[in-house]
Amino acid sequence: MRDTLRVLGADSETLRVWARAIPKELDISLPQAYQKSAALRQLVSQSETNQQLFQVAQTIEGLPRHISTHAAAVVIHDQGLGSGHSSRENDLTSLL
Repeated sequence: MRDTLRVLGADSETLRVWARAIPKELDISLPQAYQKSAALRQLVSQSETNQQLFQVAQTIEGLPRHISTHAAAVVIHDQGLGSGHSSRENDLTSLL
């Protein structure tokens, strides 16, 4: 939730309000937090904007924060690197 709000330009007080409404449990999902926290349910129901923010956060929850490529070894091959295939496709269209 915090990352979603930050990306959408929320101020620090808004971040604090949302953070206080979410239970302080490790690995709690947003649907679980919604079930357990009356404060979160009230915050979400206060406005259509809050409902949309919560929906966006639930939609992207669990997705990688970033995708990067790391060199893990030295590649020795009898052909140029351009003739090989990458091990991961960088298709980000599913995130849009």
